[in-house]
Amino acid sequence: GTYGGKLAYQSFEDDDVTVLNPSVDGLNHPIVSAFAEDAQGRLWIGSEGGGLLCRDLEHNCFVDFQIKQSQQSDISRIKRLKCIGNTLYIASFRGGICCLDLNNYTLRNLNILDPDDHSPLSVYDFEVDGNDGIWLSNPDTDLMYWKRSTGKVERVYGLEPDGSEARLRTEAISKSPDGMLVLATHVGVVVVDPVSREIIRRFRIEGNDIRLNNLTCFCRTGLSEIWFGTKGAGVARLSLDGGMELVRDSEGRGLDGICVFGILRDNVSGDVWMSTDSGLYVYRKESGLVEKSNIGSKGE
Repeated sequence: GTYGGKLAYQSFEDDDVTVLNPSVDGLNHPIVSAFAEDAQGRLWIGSEGGGLLCRDLEHNCFVDFQIKQSQQSDISRIKRLKCIGNTLYIASFRGGICCLDLNNYTLRNLNILDPDDHSPLSVYDFEVDGNDGIWLSNPDTDLMYWKRSTGKVERVYGLEPDGSEARLRTEAISKSPDGMLVLATHVGVVVVDPVSREIIRRFRIEGNDIRLNNLTCFCRTGLSEIWFGTKGAGVARLSLDGGMELVRDSEGRGLDGICVFGILRDNVSGDVWMSTDSGLYVYRKESGLVEKSNIGSKGE
């Protein structure tokens, strides 16, 4: 997805790039912000102003579902989409989280409200906590938790070893294989016990440059390995049983000075793709090299 006005799709079989520009019967907004694929292979697309759209990849067309709303919901400025079973979770700016039933296309608002002014909460990322609730992130405020049984939102503070509380301004949320919360924050990676709220461990890249640990996004590339994007220091690799370091390729090159917005692993080749403020990059697993993709360049 792009910020400047189009949706790009690459087929790895024929190495072809198809660009989908906004149109009346097609892409409904130029700023594409989120993707999720459901069990039927349909691609759900979120935008910053145009709401939700679905593309049928098998028939290569956009599908206009008549979504039924059980109550008023604002999903015009979408931040994150996640498909879990037959439910599409939709997080949005000043819209909280809504759930779309993919069987009957009924939209249900979870009424996730700001604990202070009770307005719809802005949610940038989230992690569903089974049937108990949902962990919520907004980089401009504290980590929060919505409890399903009460419908209330609470601020979450991490407990340091000395018993003091730590604010957790979080860009992205993940869970480790053993159920711990792994938070990408503005001061590095913080691992938190979701039950006791205790901070189990912190991971940081050594150095005085604040960009090194100002994290933006993540991608789990192995059972114990996660890649994190930074705001201006490229991409970092974290081994949960080891340490954290900037990624360098087999020739010693990294993405120094570059802000990384998104990371995705190709499960077939093992290549890792990175969306940045300097274009699209790919780490080739076979060669160990980082290359700049020509997608979005002139002629594409």
